[in-house]
Amino acid sequence: MLRELAEGRSKLPGSSVQVPFFRDLSERADYLYETVNNIREGVLSLIELHLNVVSFEMNRVMRVLAVVSVLGLIPAVIGGLFGMNLADNPWPFTLPQVTFAVGTGMVTCLYFFVMKGWLR
Repeated sequence: MLRELAEGRSKLPGSSVQVPFFRDLSERADYLYETVNNIREGVLSLIELHLNVVSFEMNRVMRVLAVVSVLGLIPAVIGGLFGMNLADNPWPFTLPQVTFAVGTGMVTCLYFFVMKGWLR
């Protein structure tokens, strides 16, 4: 509307005297529109950055939870297969052997997780 008044396409009573005023007002409105668009793009970029940072932090937490789950899974599976009492078992394994195997499996998994960089 301001551009039409500044170019003389629309007429208002007494607007012929105020054409320079309307032109200046139109230029300022365009400048403000561009400024608002630039600020809007900046805010959208900041929101995107925040979401990426939150996602990165959540990925770190999920990696630690995965490591804890895997380390807890090994003794749970071995305990489920052999039962909790190894004194009267039909297998030739003793409690120290099973404990050593579980500990070795857990340390091996922990080593691989550290080598992959999941615990940094």
